Amino acid sequence: MSTFQVASVGASLVTATTDIYREIQRELLPTPSKSHYTYNLRDFSKVFQGICMMGGVLDSKKSLIRLWCHECLRIFHDRLIDDQDRLWCLKYLRKMVEERLSLKCDFVFEDPQAKGAELNINEALQNLSFGDIMDTNNIPKR
Repeated sequence: MSTFQVASVGASLVTATTDIYREIQRELLPTPSKSHYTYNLRDFSKVFQGICMMGGVLDSKKSLIRLWCHECLRIFHDRLIDDQDRLWCLKYLRKMVEERLSLKCDFVFEDPQAKGAELNINEALQNLSFGDIMDTNNIPKR
C-alpha cells in the first residue's frame, strides 16, 4: 500500500478510533468489579503505535483495516472481563468498520479457505492476530 493510500484512509481510522474511545468511555463505566475499565488518551495512541510497528508492507486497504481491528481489540477489548461487554465492543467495532471505513465486515474478514461457509464475524475478529512469531530472524539468540 503506498503512502498516499494509507494517508487517504488515515483520517477515517482516526475518526473511527475516536468514536470507539469515546463510546467505550460512555458505555463501559468502571464499577467495583470492573475498576480497570478506565481509558485515557494513552490507550488511544497505543492503537496507532501498534499499527506503526508493522514492519511489513500492507498490500491493501483490507489489510490495514484488519491490522487496525487487531490493535483496537488488543487495546480496548482485551481489558474487558464480562461477555456482555466483549460482545458490545465487537458489535461496535463492526459498526465502525462499516460506517466509518466504508467496508463490509464480510469482505474484510472473509476466509478464502472457507469458500461457501457462513462467516461468523465475531469469531473472525476474536481469532484475528498479527505478529512475526514465525520469522526465525526475529528470535533472539543466546
